[in-house]
Amino acid sequence: MKVEADQLRELHYQPFAELEHAQIVQFTRDNIRPGSPVSTGYWLLNAVIAGGIALLLVRQNDAPFPEVLAGLGLGFFVFFLLLIPLHELIHGVAYKLAGAKTVSYHADWRRLTFYAAADRFVTSTREFYAVALAPFTIINAGLLLAYGLAEPPVTWVCLGALWLHTGGCAGDFALVNFLYRHRHKALVTYDDVGAAKSFFYARG
Repeated sequence: MKVEADQLRELHYQPFAELEHAQIVQFTRDNIRPGSPVSTGYWLLNAVIAGGIALLLVRQNDAPFPEVLAGLGLGFFVFFLLLIPLHELIHGVAYKLAGAKTVSYHADWRRLTFYAAADRFVTSTREFYAVALAPFTIINAGLLLAYGLAEPPVTWVCLGALWLHTGGCAGDFALVNFLYRHRHKALVTYDDVGAAKSFFYARG
């Protein structure tokens, strides 16, 4: 949106909700529970991936267990060392493509939360959907492609990373679900990096 945060009240937007970045974990728990197409779909995706891995383990019972375990475990390290930074970088690129001038990256190691923020850059619900879901779409598509092209044990690395990355997208889906549940209010949102908060405004 080509709207400044300070202009929202003039354009008849009213404060609707705010999210303290220190409370991202609790916000995610509150907004990722099954019940809407977004949150239910998210949990179904996790179940499908977990079930697919289990089915592959059963069907490929000739695969050496240490090889499978090592591959899935390496997927864990790929997720933390490579995919988390890439995930946030994709958020940043999506913000830039939407028109944000500056993007900053933040980590709360105590809560293991990571996020990109575009300070005082206002996005519509549709724009935020694109920003929030870009890493899930791009990274998971890449992992599935790599899985299809690779051979064991790399396939197990891809599956482990896919499972963990999907689980790690809970915060993104929680935000999307929050906006979806209040879609009739035409919400817009922006981050205030200095206040460490995100603000949501509804069209009055």
